[in-house]
Amino acid sequence: MLEKSIERLLHQIADQEQPQSQVSIRRALNDGRVRLRRRRLIAAVGTPAFAAAAVLAIVLPSVSLPAGSHGGRPQSGSAATAQRFSALAADRAGARP
Repeated sequence: MLEKSIERLLHQIADQEQPQSQVSIRRALNDGRVRLRRRRLIAAVGTPAFAAAAVLAIVLPSVSLPAGSHGGRPQSGSAATAQRFSALAADRAGARP
């Protein structure tokens, strides 16, 4: 009994006229164009900005600060270490005629 009443109700719903669609093709096209323009603008502006930020992140730590900002201590150990462990000096020491 319940099955027949449900089936009748479903047929009744299916036979009713469907409401008109609320989709506007013109609006959908315009919205798509706006999204595409926005995506292209972000790519055109964002990519160079991201690259500049990456370059700054690499360059800024390697820039030496003025002499007074290091606390006045000379960095004598790093220069001596660099000369002592030079790749060219190691090649000359290990080369045999």
